[in-house]
Amino acid sequence: MTDKVAQGARLSGHLLKKKATELAASKGEIFNPSNGWLYRWKQKNGVAFKKEHGEKQAANFAASQAWRDDELLKILDAFEPRNIFNADKTGLYFRGFPDRGHGSKSTELTGGKTAMERITLLLCANMTGEEKLPVFVIGKSKQPRSFPKDLSKLPVRYRNSANAWMTGFLFKEWLYEWDNKLKIQDRRVLLLVDNCTAHPAVDDLQMITLKFLPPITTLLLQPMDMGVIKNFKGHYRSRLNDRIIASLDANPDEKAIDISKKITLLNALNLARDAWKELKPSTIVNCYSKAGLSACATEEEADMDDFHDVAINSALSRKEFEAMVEQDSGLETNGEMSNTDLLREMNSTSLAVDEEDDIAAVPLSIELKMEMLNCMRQFIEEKGMESAMPTLTAFENTIFSEATKTRQTTLDSFFK
Repeated sequence: MTDKVAQGARLSGHLLKKKATELAASKGEIFNPSNGWLYRWKQKNGVAFKKEHGEKQAANFAASQAWRDDELLKILDAFEPRNIFNADKTGLYFRGFPDRGHGSKSTELTGGKTAMERITLLLCANMTGEEKLPVFVIGKSKQPRSFPKDLSKLPVRYRNSANAWMTGFLFKEWLYEWDNKLKIQDRRVLLLVDNCTAHPAVDDLQMITLKFLPPITTLLLQPMDMGVIKNFKGHYRSRLNDRIIASLDANPDEKAIDISKKITLLNALNLARDAWKELKPSTIVNCYSKAGLSACATEEEADMDDFHDVAINSALSRKEFEAMVEQDSGLETNGEMSNTDLLREMNSTSLAVDEEDDIAAVPLSIELKMEMLNCMRQFIEEKGMESAMPTLTAFENTIFSEATKTRQTTLDSFFK
């Protein structure tokens, strides 16, 4: 909590109670703290509600403006806009679902452990908005049961840590991998990140100039915080919401909490990949402009709403959708390192972590695959979707090959 306040965050009683619920859920317990519990907790820990002085707010704003004008803009002048990047982290309840707006079907998720399983994401994009690095996702498990054995086949970059937090080791690993790719391109870039324990200084980068934003000013200077992360989560929640609602419509007897349980971490990674693709360059350009780092945004872009291109389900009001997007805004993305993380820092090796509560993918039989394939062919032909035919053909070739191998294996076993 102290770290968050020092960064300029404002923690409401609602957020404190939500954090308590999250901590209980991580231990397999359900805890819905009351206002009385919050009062006793604040008394015990010497926490009081305080109003920030206007002078301090003005000082933070003035400090960030002065640093930007006196130092940062000089650094930016040394790089082309396409070579200026910003990266920031955010926590995500990847199964999170609204607790209102759809009647009794969805309210069962309130406070449930299923909805509170979290991951951390690192999002990074350049000033022109034309280049978005692959989403970097950090979970708790090294090899969730839903994952393929070959992690290189995942739709995003994935690593694990004990608390699903960013660590110094993971951040440096990410930097070195990117630096090596930039060497091949003979390209030098500037990377702006906030100053925190998970972002250690790295002196031996050859192509990346790493610049840390001053403490307390990141909320005013961080482009990703100016709407990029919010827009990304809007796309993610919209896709997740549509998936759950469609399942409820298809099976009226099913409950939202049951559908939520079927959402694997692999499903979430695919949703994150798709949501990141949906994020438009104009949104990113606008956020760099809001941070005062670029004047590239047009007047139309400057007036854009955070959810200007997000499809909001008609069953949700704007206020309800915003609440759904913001449900994990107070999640920690880094903190004091555990013994596991310290060992990882020392040994520079990836240690196994206990399996998180993930769902093993149910193997599909050849018969079911063929049935699904025939249904998809019928759908594509009825809709006249000629552009989808090459993909369908590739699926058919793969399934036909599997069927041939299965028949051959069965014959070989019979004649032994």
